[in-house]
Order: sequence, then structure tokens, then C-alpha cells
Amino acid sequence: SDVIAAQSMGGSRTSGEHVAGEAMDIKCSTSEEHFFMLRAVYAAGFRRVGVAKTFLHLGVSRTLAHDVLWLYPPRETA
Repeated sequence: SDVIAAQSMGGSRTSGEHVAGEAMDIKCSTSEEHFFMLRAVYAAGFRRVGVAKTFLHLGVSRTLAHDVLWLYPPRETA
């Protein structure tokens, strides 16, 4: 779930970069959109990036590690 993914990266529903106003997610649906956006966010200076099937997480935390990229696990389907 999103909560498990967030907790594995040091966040939760009540803490983390989003709650602190230090992150945003950008919708990306295709590999081409992911590629284009990754080039743009690196050029813009983002250095905390999470990649999921349908979005990119961009973080600017003052306390968490920089120069990191991670992959979110695929969502389980019933």
C-alpha cells in the first residue's frame, strides 16, 4: 500500500516530506512521460526522487538523504 511504501522511505500519514511541505508527486502514466519528467526534475535540481508506476515523488527534505533514487513496489491487485 502507499502507507507501507511511505513508511519504508521514512514517512507515514502523519509525518514525512509531504506533511512537512517538502515533497510533491507528479503523475506520469507512460515510460515516455517518466523519462521526460526525470530529465526535467534532475535539470531543475531535485535530488530526492521516488519512481512509481503512475507518479514521481520529488522531495526537498532538509533532514533526509539527498542524491537518492528509489522505486516503489508495485501495488498488489486482488
